[in-house]
Amino acid sequence: MNNYFIITWTDIDLENGAEELIASLLKIYSSFTEKELVIQAKKLIPMDDQNFAQRNNLYISNELLPMSPGEVIVFKEQSINYHKLLVAVVSILDLITEETERVKFIMGVGRYLEVFDKNIFGKFKSDIAEDVYYSYK
Repeated sequence: MNNYFIITWTDIDLENGAEELIASLLKIYSSFTEKELVIQAKKLIPMDDQNFAQRNNLYISNELLPMSPGEVIVFKEQSINYHKLLVAVVSILDLITEETERVKFIMGVGRYLEVFDKNIFGKFKSDIAEDVYYSYK
């Protein structure tokens, strides 16, 4: 089956220019190395930011699901490039405004990766997810 691993971001209030914001973050973080992205992910988790209505979603699907208003695809791959995945994850972490939601997002990415690609899951687990789990459980 040709499934996709998909991460989306939704600006619920439709006030924050989600597509432009995502594109800007993806561009910024794409110049980071994998090691720099892992470090950045760990730095972002404990930060508390201004709260605005938003939601992120993770999917494994063989087709693109209907998009809700304000929803932007941040990552969609059939064969995961780890660097691109980290760019997407750090971009989403940068947008999530609460520490607990960031932790849930990291754990969610891990759970979906475990089903989708065991090799990438192992790398993600050792690079980020284990540290987050043990630091925030």
